[in-house]
Amino acid sequence: MLGYKDLPYEVLQPGEFYYELLVTGRLKIDPSKKIKETVTLQDPCNIIRRAGAAEKFRYIVNQTCENFVEMYP
Repeated sequence: MLGYKDLPYEVLQPGEFYYELLVTGRLKIDPSKKIKETVTLQDPCNIIRRAGAAEKFRYIVNQTCENFVEMYP
């Protein structure tokens, strides 16, 4: 990133950031505010190549939506 090898701070993708907030309890989801409609997720290929990203996205969706349906090609 811009020629820097070691940044003095951690850089996270938005999905990783929200995952960390949810897992650590710093972001709490009110169960009554969860999305009630059916929700699917299209994995962003470049991010999914990083280990564990798919599971993190699914965790976020499952925490914020009542009816997550996996998409298959």
